Amino acid sequence: MNRHLSLVTALDMSLLEVLQLIGYSTGAALHLWMGALLWRRRRVLISIERVLLALTVGFGAWHASNLIIALHGMLGLERERWAILLRLADTVAVLAITLSYSFLLHVHLHLWAGANKRGLKPNERLRVYLSYIPA
Repeated sequence: MNRHLSLVTALDMSLLEVLQLIGYSTGAALHLWMGALLWRRRRVLISIERVLLALTVGFGAWHASNLIIALHGMLGLERERWAILLRLADTVAVLAITLSYSFLLHVHLHLWAGANKRGLKPNERLRVYLSYIPA
C-alpha cells in the first residue's frame, strides 16, 4: 500500500512540470527527427542544409538536456549520485543554446541571399564568421 501511495505522490505534478515534460520531450523528438532526416542525406546536402542540420541537432540537444534535468527534479533523484550526468546535461544545454544564435544568423543570411538569387556578400560572410567567435 505504501508503494502505491508513493507512486501516486510521484505522479502529482505541477503545471510547470507538465509543460516542461511535454515541451522538452516534444522539442527534442521533433528536432532530433529532423536532424536524422537531414543526416541520412548528408552526402548530398548543400551548405545551407548542413547549417540547418547543425541547428536542428543543437536545438534537439538543448531540449533533450533540459528534459534530463527536468526529469531528475520531477523524479526526486539524489543529486550526488547523478551529479556527472546533470553537469554533462547542463554543459550540453549551454553549448547548444550558445551556438544556436550563430547557426540562426548563418541560416538567415544564406536564406536572405538565396531569396535575392545571389551568394553571400563579403560583409555577410564576415558577419557569419564573427558570430562564431563569442561561442
